Amino acid sequence: MKTFVSSALFLPLLFLVACANPSEQNSYTGYVEVKYRYIAAEQAGRILIEPVKEGDQVVRGDLLFRLDAQAQEAQLARLEAQVAQAAAGVSDLSTGARPEEMKALEARLNEAQARFAQARSDRDRHMALVEQELEPQAVADKVQAEYRAARARLRAAEEAINIARLGGREGQVSAARAALEAARKAADEARYRLAQRSVSAPVNASVEEIYYRPGEIVGAGRPVMALLPEDAMVVRFFVSQKALPGFSLGQELQIKADGLDQPIIAKISYIAPRAEFTPPVIYSADSREPLVFLIEAIPATQQGLHAGLPVDVAL
Repeated sequence: MKTFVSSALFLPLLFLVACANPSEQNSYTGYVEVKYRYIAAEQAGRILIEPVKEGDQVVRGDLLFRLDAQAQEAQLARLEAQVAQAAAGVSDLSTGARPEEMKALEARLNEAQARFAQARSDRDRHMALVEQELEPQAVADKVQAEYRAARARLRAAEEAINIARLGGREGQVSAARAALEAARKAADEARYRLAQRSVSAPVNASVEEIYYRPGEIVGAGRPVMALLPEDAMVVRFFVSQKALPGFSLGQELQIKADGLDQPIIAKISYIAPRAEFTPPVIYSADSREPLVFLIEAIPATQQGLHAGLPVDVAL
């Protein structure tokens, strides 16, 4: 397993060269620091695919590595099935009875209508005979009872049709819709966890170092590789409290270093709000400032710059 390398290893160099010689007015000595992007996955797992290698150039969105996702895929499939089931339940309650059920109820209604029509006809015919005293009163009572029973069956069949068309009760429909929404949210969460199994480059960068290889298991949040973004290098130097008012955010500086054909323009991006003590190792007759302030500047180009490179900074 490779160990992490940080530009903080160059701090001893800073302490040796950070403070300027007072005889060189408006000139300061600093160094180049690299701010790497350490790429990790939010979840633990075994690395399956790693299509990049050290030194490769990647652009934002390029796949860097992928973790085993079999369990996450199975969970997502199960939750999507639950969403489909909950949606079907809402549809069933909202639309009422199914077509087959409606056909059966309509057939029952047709039968009830036919029996009611027959019972009414029998009632009218026999009641006329009873009034003429051609039939006994018992016949009248019988046909009246059959008529009322047929009418009740007809009303029941009509009510069954109406209820079937109404669908479920409001409370049932609301509960079904809430269950559907919960299932959808669970599926969205599972979909997000599945997406996190693939990690892409957040910025345009070069692959500096890879710490885990395909087949190895990496913990959640553990860096798998280090990227060097296009704007990862900064120039750091220290100035005295007396000189600090001469610097401001966005101010342009000139950076010179051995091996550079011409100075590089850099802009101040950070000025420390608090002072720090000058390390004792740089005390000398020419360096007596007890307090210094850190300043960082972003160079316009990184060409020719390397981590830990000593530089001269001029206003």
